[in-house]
Formats: sequence, C-alpha cells, structure tokens
Amino acid sequence: MSFAHQTDAEILRELAARIDHLRRQKAYTDKETCERGGVSVRTLVAFRRSNKDITLSSFIRLLRGIGELERLEGLLPPAEPVFSPAQQRFVEPPKRIRGKSATPADDDFQWGDET
Repeated sequence: MSFAHQTDAEILRELAARIDHLRRQKAYTDKETCERGGVSVRTLVAFRRSNKDITLSSFIRLLRGIGELERLEGLLPPAEPVFSPAQQRFVEPPKRIRGKSATPADDDFQWGDET
C-alpha cells in the first residue's frame, strides 16, 4: 500500500492497524504491549481508534513493546557520508541549504531592442 496519496489520518489508521496486527501475531495483550514499551493502554487504544495522534516517542515505545523496534532501521537510511568517485573521498551533504536567490526577470527583453 502506498502512502503517497493518503491523508495523514489514513496513514495513522494504517500504522495503528499494522501495530495491532503485529501485536496479535505475537499474542501480546494490550496490557503486556504497553508494559513492555512503557506507554499507557489508554494511548494505545486511542491510537488504534484514531481518536488521538500519538507522539513519535510513543510510537517508538509501541514498537519496542511488540519487539519490532528494528523495523525503524528501514525507515530512513543512516546519516553517513557518501563516497564520491569523482572526488575519491567520502563527502558529507551540506549542513545548510540556502534558498535560490531571485534573478531579475528578462521578460521585458526583446531582440533588436538594445538601444
């Protein structure tokens, strides 16, 4: 399932369903999951019912509670320098990305109008 065309609420519902599926697959109760992860049962139930947006910290705790914390590794690549064959060394991305400066519009220019 692609999240690209879903609303935030739809994505949260899907994530809650996936967490619940993994929890049931491992035969953990809500209480066991929450105790292992250090989050309240109320938070888990509200997340499952889409009544409440949970924090990233709570989401991590839920993953820890069902023993699936390593799944976060696949979310984003590690922040490591990348080897550049052209420069023959590892290159860090720039620390700061500046916006493009506005260039004057040449819309008024016409050929032969140099005078």
